[in-house]
Amino acid sequence: MVSTVERRLERLERDSGGDCQRCAGTTILWGLGRSANEPVVIGRGFKLGLEASWRFYLEEQPGGVCPVCGQVREDVTVQLLPGSSYHRAR
Repeated sequence: MVSTVERRLERLERDSGGDCQRCAGTTILWGLGRSANEPVVIGRGFKLGLEASWRFYLEEQPGGVCPVCGQVREDVTVQLLPGSSYHRAR
């Protein structure tokens, strides 16, 4: 299950944003640990800080539209079963 989620996330990161310098290869995650109500932006192998993540997320509102290229961000929900954990090796 975890490997399937990891492969799908990697595919979304690779395929998102086309050639846009701003949104290509970026993912906005919600529900991670203590920051469950805060966005976490990961792009090109880097994680943005909290303030930069909020700014990045808010720039695409409403509707998840990139302000540079106009592409709409794909919204995907992943729900893990109770008692399961997800650890991504680095």
